This record gives sequence, C-alpha cells and structure tokens, in this order.
Amino acid sequence: MKLAFTLGALPLLLPYAGNTQVLATPSQVITPVIQQAPSHLETLRERARKAKTNIENVRKNDLTSIIYDTASSIKAPLFKVPAAKRILGTTGQIVISEITTPDGFLAVEREWIFIGNKEDSRYFQSSNFTHIDAKFLKALDRWRYIVKVKATVDELSLIRDNLPAELQSQVGRNHIYLSQQKQHVSETLVHKEGNASPTCQLPLRVGMVDSDIVEKHPMLSHLTIKQMTFSPEQTENGSEHGTAVASLLAQKLPLNSRLFNASVFYTRSSVSQGATLSSLIDGLDYLASQSVETINMSLAGPDNPVLAKTMTYLTHQGIQIIAAVGNEGPASLPLYPAAYRETIGVSAVDESGGIYRWANQGDYVDFAALGVSIPAAHPNGATIRQSGTSMAAPQVAATYACYLQRQKSRMAALTLLQKNAIDAGEPGRDSVYGFGILH
Repeated sequence: MKLAFTLGALPLLLPYAGNTQVLATPSQVITPVIQQAPSHLETLRERARKAKTNIENVRKNDLTSIIYDTASSIKAPLFKVPAAKRILGTTGQIVISEITTPDGFLAVEREWIFIGNKEDSRYFQSSNFTHIDAKFLKALDRWRYIVKVKATVDELSLIRDNLPAELQSQVGRNHIYLSQQKQHVSETLVHKEGNASPTCQLPLRVGMVDSDIVEKHPMLSHLTIKQMTFSPEQTENGSEHGTAVASLLAQKLPLNSRLFNASVFYTRSSVSQGATLSSLIDGLDYLASQSVETINMSLAGPDNPVLAKTMTYLTHQGIQIIAAVGNEGPASLPLYPAAYRETIGVSAVDESGGIYRWANQGDYVDFAALGVSIPAAHPNGATIRQSGTSMAAPQVAATYACYLQRQKSRMAALTLLQKNAIDAGEPGRDSVYGFGILH
C-alpha cells in the first residue's frame, strides 16, 4: 500500500518545515526544492490500512458485499508483453536487439545498467564485461554505466557476485518500458480555446518522460516547451504519444507555464513505443536538473533495482513522480514505476466514471482520471480521441503541480488531491479507483 493518507489524519498534515535541500555537483547547483517527510507518509499509509480493515470487517457478513466481491474476482485475461524485436536504424543496421527475459518482460540483449560512484566501475573490469557507455548524472550525483555481458553470465545472480553487498541493489537489466496508450479513435474534433485550469494562476514548471512533442499544436500554444532526446541514436522517435500527453497536461497548466520533456521512446511499431532503462535514467536526470517538482511518466514495465534507486533519489530531492498504472488488465502483475511506493499511480475512467476495461488494478492505484476516448492533440494539428492510462496520468500530474504551488507542502498537496477525489467503487481507498476519481 502506498501514498495512503486520509482526511482523518489531518492533524498530522501541518506543512513540513524541514530544511530545503541544495544538491551540489561538480558543475552545477540545483535550485532548492521541497523535501519529503517520509515518517508522515508512513503514518498516513498505516492509518489508511487500518481504516480499510475496519470497513471490511463491517462488510464481511453483508450479502451485497459477498456478491460484489465474487463478481469483482472474475478478472479479464492478462495481456502479454509484445514479442521481442530487432530495432533497425535509419541505415538498416541493428540498433536495439530486444529479448524476452525469463520473467516475461522486454530488455536489451545482454545489457545491464549500474549506478554508483566512478571508482565502482572497477568491479566491471573483467573479461565477462564490456563497457558500452559511462555518463555522470549531474542532478542525481551518480555515475550511470551500461555494460554488455557474456551470454554465460547473463543472470542477475552471477553479475551481483562481482559486487560488494552494499552495491548489489544498484545493478539491473537494461529493461524496456512501454507507452500506456492502447488505441485511439480517428474522429477529428474541433479544438476549443481556454482549457487552462482556472484553479492555478501562476506559471508552473512540470516535467514529462515520453516521446517527442510537436510544439506548434494549438493546444500547446500557451506553454513554453523545452525538450531533449535520450532515445538511442538513429532510431525513429515518433511524436503522437508525447504530443497527446503534453496536450492533456496543457489543459490544466496556466499561461506561460514551462513544460520540460525528456524524449525517450523509440518506435517499435505503428502502435507500440519502447524506452530503455538507460534512456529513462538519463531523461529523469535531465528533468531533475531543470528544477521541476512534478514529473509525469505515461509508461510501464518491470520492477528494476536501478529504477527503484532512481525513484528514491528523486523523492529525496522533493520531486513527485506521477505514473500510469498500465493497460495490461485487472489480472496483471504490478507494473512500474507506478507501483513504487514513492509514486502516485493513476488509472483511467470514462465520462460516466466507469473504469477503463484494460486498466491495471492493485493496491498501488492511488487515483483515477478521465482517460477513455478523451480529446488530445495529434501531431498533424488535429484533435482526436485517445484512450489508456497514459491519458489519465498527466491530468493528475498537472493538478498535483498546481496544488503544490498553492500549498507549498507535498503532504498538503497530496491531501488536497485526496480531498477532491470522488469516491468510487468500494467505500474508501480500493484497488480499482484508489482514493477516487479526480476531475
């Protein structure tokens, strides 16, 4: 259970008065940001768990609840990860060789990621490893290494044997994460001006990790957009997903807000985009260096110790990640980064409040927002309807950023999200809608 806070805990929700953090790196100083209060979060999570237990005890002998629980236990079939592919570059060469890992996820063949100090690279100085790339992550104050291993040692246990115990949680496969947009309706809509949220008047700084954005779309005209590409060189990047997500953020961002985009996706097919873990880490470091306090991630994939560490680093800098919970169906295993305890996980509903049929479900769902057949920008200048948890997450991200600006406290902003969510499904927080639907 994560991000579990209740209105009953309001006495604990005084604005956090801890010191702001200044992160010094060899070449820059990051603007101070609001710190997290982990002990407050843990207290609120525990209270929510207890409140849920009390509700279940009251309902356990109720015939209606028994019928509901039986019906809700019938899950839709689990989607499978798409087949691994060889991604070709612009001149026909193989740029990415995808594989399906033993646990059923996609990764770059025999590539592993390690984050640590510069001197830690000595643990990969053997005939079993080939260094592909090393990069200093300025905002995260860590080195990121990509290494290629021999086929005979392409297992986590064998690679960890080369590392001391304190570093074994800092290495993981170069997994591939997929965009969470299932399909779109080709209906072309008329764009209406004046969609910026009236609840937030001052400009905001918001980050997103996605594909390229076509900046000249009318829905984005009131924003200043800055983007940088981190996808592998010579791959096709695409712009449909990123432009759509940016437009949904834009609907709730006031005039002159700044949107920073880390473009990480490469095109796998006409309906699928992938991002390597190395691209994600580099992109998140870039966004952290831009002094954003909110980052939207409309993508999902496997748990990975390197990604988990990165989420922790960002949280300690006061940066909140909002992520799509995934479109793999109610029976899916948890997907990440939404399932990390530091992350706000967002599901999707239709206009009537019905849950998106392919949305993931679990105790990592925090909120739901409109994400079924929702108008969004298309790179060709049109506005078309899109569906998926990818489309719901940016609306929660923009709302959180607005509340954070107003409240000046992460806990107060989170509590305001919870207060304004419309309870749906089972009473209280549940695995389908989380705390409820945000409009």
